[in-house]
Amino acid sequence: FSTRLLLTAFAPLAMVCALLSGGAVACVASAMLAGGAGGGVTIETVLDDARRGALSALPPALWVLFALVPSVSSRIFSTWSCERFGYAEEGAADGTRSFLYADYAVECHTAEHARLKVLAGTLLMLWPIGVPALFLALLQMSRAATTAPTAPRSSALARAVGFLHAE
Repeated sequence: FSTRLLLTAFAPLAMVCALLSGGAVACVASAMLAGGAGGGVTIETVLDDARRGALSALPPALWVLFALVPSVSSRIFSTWSCERFGYAEEGAADGTRSFLYADYAVECHTAEHARLKVLAGTLLMLWPIGVPALFLALLQMSRAATTAPTAPRSSALARAVGFLHAE
């Protein structure tokens, strides 16, 4: 279960990183090819091109996060969902045991389950809390461009996060 939980939590983040870095690399490479061997390449122009490329890849990266927050969060919260079963052992009193609903191989209220709850608690900060906080921060950063009556969505960041506040 812990492997699936980690994969569910970090595979989308790897995809987002790949999208952003791919956009940055593509924009830098395009600018270098367009500029030729003219020698006008400086670290500032490369960084500016990389920033532009990452911003151009930001909308699909945010869509990935936006689309996956519910399912990833559900997987994280499933760590606390246990199902109780009654059992009777020969020569022992009847009792109950609880198992993780998402994976019956994990018995609840054991050391293994406690470790999974610590992992899930950490992932809570990343997904159900962190991703919406990231969206809020991005919206706050682009607020001036999205609320200005003369220049709606004028900045690259405001255009990139536009779907978060679109009608």
